Amino acid sequence: MISTATRIRIKNILNRLESNQLVTLEERIFLNKLSNVSPLVSEWVASALGAWILWLGWFGFNGGSELVVSSEASAVAVSQVFLNTNMAAAGGVVGALILSLIMTGKMDVTMAINGAIAGLVGITAGPSAPSGGAAVLIGLLAGLLVYVSILYFEKKLKIDDPVGAISAHGIVGIFGVMVVPFTNGDASFLWQLYGVIAIAGFTYIASLIAIYVIN
Repeated sequence: MISTATRIRIKNILNRLESNQLVTLEERIFLNKLSNVSPLVSEWVASALGAWILWLGWFGFNGGSELVVSSEASAVAVSQVFLNTNMAAAGGVVGALILSLIMTGKMDVTMAINGAIAGLVGITAGPSAPSGGAAVLIGLLAGLLVYVSILYFEKKLKIDDPVGAISAHGIVGIFGVMVVPFTNGDASFLWQLYGVIAIAGFTYIASLIAIYVIN
């Protein structure tokens, strides 16, 4: 039987959820333990659909970075970007699923979805330079990295990031920028590091200003 104090706590958490207020990771775990109910199938379908839409849109995102497709050389370059984008996403799914099987003995759908996004993010900094095989490897490493990162933020740092955005876009984004010199001889690790610092600095300042204005 649930005590009065527990009922009050549950009501308080649910009220904050309904009003889109902050709920801590500990409170989410608390609710999950009480309910002992797996997420609805529709939630997995919606998440998978969202990832598929991102995957599809990423072809335009990365392919558009070539800017032109009016010559044979530019068309070949765009097709290479399309290939690398797809292969990296697939590699990300495989990497996340392999690690999920090793760690838990089963395939985690949410990690597979994050693996796909991680693969896409990992290849975006330099989508034209790698071969198809190198793109698969980059995506595979990104999938492994996002799995470990999500668990680290959740279990060790106790940061509530329900969709793994910090890991998929932040941590893997840094990884993607820093691996460019391995496939592009015109890039250097030092300048890639400068790029990471510049992106992080701009994002922090712009976000701070936006939050200040909203508040």
